[in-house]
Amino acid sequence: MRSAPKPASVTIAELAEQWGCSDKTVRRLISSGQLPAYRVGKRLIRILQEDADSFARRIPSAKVVA
Repeated sequence: MRSAPKPASVTIAELAEQWGCSDKTVRRLISSGQLPAYRVGKRLIRILQEDADSFARRIPSAKVVA
């Protein structure tokens, strides 16, 4: 029997790089409960890519200021 594939997850730093923001911004979203995350061991925090994508779709695009 084959097991289901594990969902892809990312670290805070990886997600911040994807979004073009700081690690601190991602941490604030997690702390406020807006972005679900889970802890692996005592230190590593991971975010499911699916949760990150879902959150990003709910946020309107920022306007670029020249």
